[in-house]
Amino acid sequence: MKYRESKGDTRQEALKKTREYRMVNNAVKATRPEDAEDLAAFSRRKSEKSLSFDTFVRGLKLRARIWALGSKPRKLWKPS
Repeated sequence: MKYRESKGDTRQEALKKTREYRMVNNAVKATRPEDAEDLAAFSRRKSEKSLSFDTFVRGLKLRARIWALGSKPRKLWKPS
């Protein structure tokens, strides 16, 4: 798509706007496959049970992925 010069635009300004348009257009086109992947993942997982935030955090703490402030992480293995 060509950018049409409007009143007051010099040819150089019109070319700059055309380049900017193309950059934005290419960026939008690049994100489309990612969006399609996200939508497909949502469709696949819509039947899964939802977890509350508190339940999710509790599970992370149980698996020692995070720990409470002021406490030390549990050692999961003994160094050799």
